Amino acid sequence: MGEREFREVLDVNLLGSFLLSQALAEALVTSGAPGALPGAGGQHRGQGFIVTPMTSTVPPKVLSKFAGMVPLGRLGQPDDVADVIEFLVSDRSSYITGASVEVTGGLFM
Repeated sequence: MGEREFREVLDVNLLGSFLLSQALAEALVTSGAPGALPGAGGQHRGQGFIVTPMTSTVPPKVLSKFAGMVPLGRLGQPDDVADVIEFLVSDRSSYITGASVEVTGGLFM
């Protein structure tokens, strides 16, 4: 297989899946379907407001407004996410299947 053919395979399998997922997610959010979580500037859909290099470009006034929207009253820290991941990959979560755990400080309750 040549490079051109390989790129076509990537376009179909990766880019096609990405574009379809993106279009479906947008349709769900705009439809107001239950469980369709809106995104925020610089954030992935369904994520809380986690302080990362990606949020460093957001003005402090805007971050403060986001923090005020979170029931816990603060933005999330990377350790908040890491703690959930650590739990999920441990034996302590061995009876959890097919669940979605949102690390949002209660924002999307």
